[in-house]
Amino acid sequence: FYLYLGTSDPHVTYRRHKTFIKDYFKGNYSGRYMKNITGQELADLKKKGPPSDKDKRRIESLYENEIAFNDYHFGELVKTLKSEGIYDETMIIISADHGDEFWEQGSCGHGHSLYQELINVPLMIRWPTSLKAGRFEAGADGVDLLPTIASLIGAKVKGDIQGRDLSDQQSIGDAYPQAIMASKGVEQFTLQVGPAKVIYRGPGSVESYHLNDDIKEATDLSESH
Repeated sequence: FYLYLGTSDPHVTYRRHKTFIKDYFKGNYSGRYMKNITGQELADLKKKGPPSDKDKRRIESLYENEIAFNDYHFGELVKTLKSEGIYDETMIIISADHGDEFWEQGSCGHGHSLYQELINVPLMIRWPTSLKAGRFEAGADGVDLLPTIASLIGAKVKGDIQGRDLSDQQSIGDAYPQAIMASKGVEQFTLQVGPAKVIYRGPGSVESYHLNDDIKEATDLSESH
């Protein structure tokens, strides 16, 4: 069987879940974002600027409690796979299309920049049949999923496809860094190789960062590097 579980819980609208919100927001709150915040409200904040510190903390806690809600129900799925006796026969892949910003770079939500908060997403694959536990350090793109899955299950894909098979590079910490790319439409582009990252917005508008030393992308090195 194949199951695609495309959850939108951590996407807008961010909703409060009483079981989880207390783990992420400490203290009392009675403001505008008591129960939720909608996509339109986030868009309005992009234009107006950040709210109070307490509202910012509340908004981020709503996002985090949505992730916890999703994580809990994913755990229920894992319990089902185990109870059916097929957990170790099932390949599990977790990834995402983007992250969200909570004023790390001066804005909120997503779709407005190419900083790490928005474009650096997880990729986790569990497949005991042929994947050992480990961490892939050389970099990967979403387009690498198709050729990797095809290789792991022994499937043949007809024609030319984007991406590369990651299965033969698992757990190799010193593998040659791969170029990782992302774009914001046709307006902005970013390229990362190892810790070096460049954001290009057009002639005269280039930023560069060393992510090992500056994961928050606070120091633009484009004048010297």
